[in-house]
Amino acid sequence: MDPSLLSYLAAFTGRSANLTRLSDALRKYPLSIQLIHELLIQMLREITDKGRGYELAVNASLKKLLYTLIQIDDEQIIEPMDHQLALKLRPALAYIEQLLESPCQITDISSKLNYNSSYFAKLFKKGMGMTFTSYVQMRRMKRAEQLLLTETWSVTEISGRVGFTSPAQFYQLFKRHFGCSPRQFVERRNLQKM
Repeated sequence: MDPSLLSYLAAFTGRSANLTRLSDALRKYPLSIQLIHELLIQMLREITDKGRGYELAVNASLKKLLYTLIQIDDEQIIEPMDHQLALKLRPALAYIEQLLESPCQITDISSKLNYNSSYFAKLFKKGMGMTFTSYVQMRRMKRAEQLLLTETWSVTEISGRVGFTSPAQFYQLFKRHFGCSPRQFVERRNLQKM
C-alpha cells in the first residue's frame, strides 16, 4: 500500500465514500472529466497488456486521477484520514492484500499487529468507514473483477485465488456486489469493448 494513497483510501471505498456530490462538482470542470477518462483508459490498457513494470504506470495514473479529483473538490468532500490512524492501519491493509487468497480473520491480523481484536475492529471501522469483514470482501471482489478482466481462468479458479473455498459462496457474493454472475460480468465488459 502506497503510504501517500492511504490517507485518502477511505474517501474512495465503501460506505464512507459519498462521491455523488463529487460528480456534481466534476461537471464544472470538463477538462478534468476528459483527463480522468484518459487516465482510466490508460490504466485499463496497462493492466490488460501487463507489460514490464505496468504496476508502476498504473500507480502513477491512479495518483494523477486521485489528485485531479482532490483538486476539483471545492466542497472538500474528500477528507483525508487522520495521519496517526493511517500509520496504524497501513500494516493491516498491506497484510490483508497478502492474504486475499487465504482465510483472512480479524483475530489473526490484530494479534500479528499486537492489538486487541475488538480495539482493532473499532480502529479499522473508524479509519476505513466500514467493518473489517466488509473491507476484505470488497477487496476480494475488486481482485476478482481484475482477474476476470485480465485472465482466462475459470470462475472456480478465480474464486480460489480470491480466498473462497466454495465457488457457490463466491458466486453469491459476486452477484450481490456486481448485480450479475461472473460470466455475465465478463460478457458485458466484452460487449462494451466492441
